[in-house]
Amino acid sequence: HSCPTRRSSDLILAPNKQMVYDWVKTQPHLSLHGDAKGTTCLIRYDYDITSTDMAVDAMEKARILLCHGACFDEEPAFRLGYGGFTDRNQLQESLDALSDYLKTLE
Repeated sequence: HSCPTRRSSDLILAPNKQMVYDWVKTQPHLSLHGDAKGTTCLIRYDYDITSTDMAVDAMEKARILLCHGACFDEEPAFRLGYGGFTDRNQLQESLDALSDYLKTLE
């Protein structure tokens, strides 16, 4: 028999993951690193800023929380979480806000 919790999480995670993957394709300075497993993905970028500085800057300027790739010995990259969004509109709004922030780095 299947686990209801597993089925429910798959109903949230798979569409959210696809939304993030589709969003990354629209961002000229970003690329996915590997295939995401679970609730986060690692995203590489080509901006001239360290991941630690980007994480601090995003929090201070845009109130966006990013996990800097330096935590995982991955530069230049950041980890983006998508598993906590049961409302896809909220996830899209968050991605839009991140897009706006990233434009400030160009």
